[in-house]
Amino acid sequence: MRSIFSDPCPLDGSKLVCTCGYYARPSKPDIEWGYCPRCDAAFQLWNEPAVGKQTMFTWKRKGNNLTLVDEDQARAQEFRKFGWEKEQARMLDCVRWFLKERFGKRQCCPNDGGDIPLVAEFPYQPGNTVRFYRCVYCGLWLWAYLMDKDYGWQCVASFSWDKKKAQFLLRESFAKTADLDLIKERAASLSNANFGPHTLLERVRRWFG
Repeated sequence: MRSIFSDPCPLDGSKLVCTCGYYARPSKPDIEWGYCPRCDAAFQLWNEPAVGKQTMFTWKRKGNNLTLVDEDQARAQEFRKFGWEKEQARMLDCVRWFLKERFGKRQCCPNDGGDIPLVAEFPYQPGNTVRFYRCVYCGLWLWAYLMDKDYGWQCVASFSWDKKKAQFLLRESFAKTADLDLIKERAASLSNANFGPHTLLERVRRWFG
């Protein structure tokens, strides 16, 4: 069956963001939603497992607002009794937050969702930089971010501290096109007295105040 979490954008195949889902709602269908920055379109998937029915709705930009497309207006009527207006407002609030924050400095940990501070930023490629964020709750992992013109700052790799080598080593990569060798080189430059795990931990503590 179709899923917002595993399927790409229905319009152009791009990755969806702002994904969210509500399940096992008494007497109500399950619901998932997502947003495609490249298409500037949002999608809601209403799933009725008991009858094996799935209904997809699409919102596209009209002026300053995302608006349910005309061809979906009539189908939406039968879902209004299930809190349609509330679910639509939740999704649009999520999209507005993403559009407002995608180019900002603050990020959430890809692992636990908590706020993580920016601890370093280095040159990457012409016109771009790589940012490193630190999460004190995930084993002091280091996260590398690159800028995408549509998606904003995107996590492309994670690093963990190796005590024996006294440096950050690549833990996992998430982007096929990123220059991982250069990113690893930048991460290695953090492995010194000024950016070691204890110093970074103190910086994180000060950042949270």
